[in-house]
Amino acid sequence: MPAPGGWDVRARIAAPDPALAARIVADELGHGARSLWITFDRSLRGGSDPDLAARSGPVTPVDGVLAAQVEALDALLARVDLQQVAIDLDAGSSALPAAAALVALARRRGLAPAVLRGACGADPLGTLAAEGRLPCALERLLQQLADLAGWTAAHAPQLRAVTVSTLAYHDAGATAGQELGLALATGAAYLRRLTDAGLPLDAAAEQLTFRLAVGRDVFLELAKLRAARLTWARLVAAAGGTAPAQRMRIHACTASRTKTARDPWVNLLRTTVEGFAAAAAGVEALTTGPFDEALGPSDEGSRRLARNTQTILRDEAELGRVLDPAGGSWYVEAATRSLAEAGWKVLQQIETEGGMARALLSGAVGRWIGEAARRRHEATAKRRQPLTGVSEFADIHERRVERSAPAAASLRAEAAAALAEHRKAHPQAAATAGLAARLSTDAPLEPGALMAAAIDGAAAGATLGQLAALLQAGAGGRPALPEPLEPRRDAAPFERLRDASEAYAAIHGRPPRVFLANLGPIPQHRARAEFATNLLQAGGLEPLGNDGFATPDEAAAAFATSGAEGAAICSTDEAYAEHAEPLARALRERGARFVVLAGRPGEREPAYRAAGIDHFVSLGGDAEQALAALLQQLGVPL
Repeated sequence: MPAPGGWDVRARIAAPDPALAARIVADELGHGARSLWITFDRSLRGGSDPDLAARSGPVTPVDGVLAAQVEALDALLARVDLQQVAIDLDAGSSALPAAAALVALARRRGLAPAVLRGACGADPLGTLAAEGRLPCALERLLQQLADLAGWTAAHAPQLRAVTVSTLAYHDAGATAGQELGLALATGAAYLRRLTDAGLPLDAAAEQLTFRLAVGRDVFLELAKLRAARLTWARLVAAAGGTAPAQRMRIHACTASRTKTARDPWVNLLRTTVEGFAAAAAGVEALTTGPFDEALGPSDEGSRRLARNTQTILRDEAELGRVLDPAGGSWYVEAATRSLAEAGWKVLQQIETEGGMARALLSGAVGRWIGEAARRRHEATAKRRQPLTGVSEFADIHERRVERSAPAAASLRAEAAAALAEHRKAHPQAAATAGLAARLSTDAPLEPGALMAAAIDGAAAGATLGQLAALLQAGAGGRPALPEPLEPRRDAAPFERLRDASEAYAAIHGRPPRVFLANLGPIPQHRARAEFATNLLQAGGLEPLGNDGFATPDEAAAAFATSGAEGAAICSTDEAYAEHAEPLARALRERGARFVVLAGRPGEREPAYRAAGIDHFVSLGGDAEQALAALLQQLGVPL
């Protein structure tokens, strides 16, 4: 477990504007962050400099730091003490070049590699899962992973070369047990690779750190993290590792999958719950996402709220003062054991498939997660898994929080101009001569030889893309998943309906309206009227309520003057048996484009449908499907 005093507050830096990114770094470190998680742009994660990537196709969105050379990294970290602040690099297939640039920057500042702290982020299997493909053969990236680990083990004991990330699996809909098993299988694959390269098992285990997502089910996620420690310790012990080597170092991140673009302020509570689960599980580092992350780049205020959420949990709630506070709880211990067994079964299944790489490339992992995602979607659609502010208690008149996407074309053009000037001053041939010589020899290379040459190249002015191109040259095919793992936010299906309703409102000046044809006094219709109101608002339809009507004719007459497009009949089953059919016919005669009945029709369904009732909604029904049908009946495109 972490030392008393709490975890590292780890700020994610992904702003593509270099000046903005540097300001965010200074602001985060000045207000409580202890370490930095630097996510590079997708072009760099794919092994290309930003300008070269732009030439090969259309301008892609920018989603990370555009720092392709040591000078740019120096500007980003200008106010960072590299001896005190841990740096966690996230550069995809360019992990070794990015690590080389960081060490070259330290050399420029007169610092020895031994003082650097953090993680280099080599994770080719995780990169394959997240990106769907690799720029070169997987074997070549695994060679770089082993070389990087050999170098850090010898020269930078506070840097860990390898990161096992499960974020792509969690975002795609994996269960807690699947996420755990995939982490174990990936860690086992990397341990094999490192020990095959000559590292002792204990030294190999020391090179791994784990990046795990934390969802909103507080006890499930707490147990998942505890089970991760338990199972990893068992795996390393089974391989012959000592007790210190069995320790799992966890960087937890609040989940993207759980966040909503609608009513995003509720995400503050989701992030707090997720942060609490991670803190109570004893993670070494924690990143809390801003409440508006589903909408685009966050502003200073939302980043401050995210950071202060951790500060309150650690310093005011004092969660950092207690080790494993949930330990001994029968429920948590039982959940931990259950998840450990589930994760171990997934590990065994992957080993049966031939290992993590084969399970990924065969599509088996995608199929398992796809089935879990389907079950999750069904639970959300039927509102067994409610989403406050989206599928439950939605506000169709909410004031939207707006966030603008970065101007990809101008940012890439600025990066290209800066790189063009840099290349004039630093010819590639001279900067990469040492690495090219190492790669051209047929003699076996010492562990860390590629990293050492890449550091020299980065210090001489080679860009990350130039280093990656050399390291990946002649590496054969580009592996790709049969079906990419697509991120699936839980709220997206309902938000799609809300978007469609807003498009309707933009044309007609108001959202589509549904008249509540309430039969009888308030106590008689209230329960189903409230259910119908809640349901309709989840799809962006505006319910028009009332205190009820004594007869079907009164209800139909009120509908005719309401301006609503459709109607929902709400009352008791007894009232339906007597009045639902004449009311439905009267509503149709007065222009209702659809009629909904709140409740189950039972054996009277044929008669109700004959009278003009189109849809039946009730607890446990597919709310998403029902709302989509109503919108489509109004001609609203989805």
